[in-house]
Amino acid sequence: MKLYLKNDPTSEVRKAAVLSIPIDKKSLKYIVCQVQDINDKVRKSIFDVLRNKVKQREIPTENIVQILLVGLQDSSRKAI
Repeated sequence: MKLYLKNDPTSEVRKAAVLSIPIDKKSLKYIVCQVQDINDKVRKSIFDVLRNKVKQREIPTENIVQILLVGLQDSSRKAI
């Protein structure tokens, strides 16, 4: 799943990967890296997963800062 999340050219595949990937420390790193995905639907799915499946204390502080900065700078209403 991590390979599809990061490298697949199809946004629907990346979205499906983020929605089905088991959450652990390793996969969380990949998910956080994808908050800057080019597709707004994929970004929205990532934010939804982070909001609903991950406790804030499980995310390292530097990643929380990255997520907040990316989220606040996102120009697409669909991704929030």
